[in-house]
Amino acid sequence: QLSDGRIVVVTEGLIDLYNGTSFKYLHYDEDKDYELSNYSGYNRLYIGPEDGIWLKNNHTLKYINMQDEKFVKNLSQIFQNMGVKERVTDFFIDPYKNFWLLTENNNLFFKDKFKKKASLFLESLPLDDPLFDITVTNNHLYLFFQSGAVAGYEFQTKKKTEYPAPEGGVQLYN
Repeated sequence: QLSDGRIVVVTEGLIDLYNGTSFKYLHYDEDKDYELSNYSGYNRLYIGPEDGIWLKNNHTLKYINMQDEKFVKNLSQIFQNMGVKERVTDFFIDPYKNFWLLTENNNLFFKDKFKKKASLFLESLPLDDPLFDITVTNNHLYLFFQSGAVAGYEFQTKKKTEYPAPEGGVQLYN
């Protein structure tokens, strides 16, 4: 749900915006997709700052600027304007609407929603266990890996706490 009360519904080929009395339909424009080579999951919707809608789906990322309710084409330019020069390969927004960008060199960048530029948070995440998801709570970043392992980092010191994957791993998909 957006801050103005509208409800966002994601379907196979479009995004529906419901304002309480009627729907507005935004059809996907695949020419405006950005390739996310590290994301192989299905629809994952994030509501970012200014109610911007970010949608990940099977190696792609779409962004809708809700001020004009249009898909934005050049996401690589948005990432460069954030100060991220490497190609972004996965994308996350935490519960506080901050951006987390994983790059082709497996570096994790953090962009506070109140700042214009991102900063390098972690260098060289493991290549053998892909990053699956992130969350932030109580001044800690938690990284969830495909194996089921979790790594926690205290925001200020970046002190790491590891939670290994269970014996035999975790099966995420059938």
